[in-house]
Amino acid sequence: MKRSECQLISFLQKRKTQKKVVIIAHGYKGNGETMSSYAKMFYEMGFNVLLPDDRGHGQSMGEYISFGWLDRLDYLQWLKKIIKRVGPKSEILLFGVSMGASTVEMLSGEDLPSQVKCVIADCGYSSINEEMTFFIETSLSSSQVPFLSTGEHDQSLSFGILSRRCFFG
Repeated sequence: MKRSECQLISFLQKRKTQKKVVIIAHGYKGNGETMSSYAKMFYEMGFNVLLPDDRGHGQSMGEYISFGWLDRLDYLQWLKKIIKRVGPKSEILLFGVSMGASTVEMLSGEDLPSQVKCVIADCGYSSINEEMTFFIETSLSSSQVPFLSTGEHDQSLSFGILSRRCFFG
């Protein structure tokens, strides 16, 4: 990872003999601190807690937010570090909310170590296209929305949200 893309993370260790670890992934424009209530809950349940600030969020460096796509690769590296620190008998839970849920969902498609026992995704986005459309419609004024002429018969580039869903994993 390049210096310009370095991450800052927080690790709260319950006790050295504890093998349960949760990695908590935050949502869009959030950071590890915004997930402190979840960190407290898991900590009180006996978990070691890793609270990363994803690229372009919180204290982490980075010019761009990748909506979990590049972050999933960072999480793979954190998994390796957790296993090295806690040991090969560690039991890891991946937990994410909103964009963090999508991050852990994308991470679940990678070749994960056997120490990952569970993935909980709370309200991840269902489609990056729908997410970007929603972002543009809610974040920009109508004068800021880029003009795109698709032609009368080209429906493949139409803008609009067909459906949004939220699910609990």
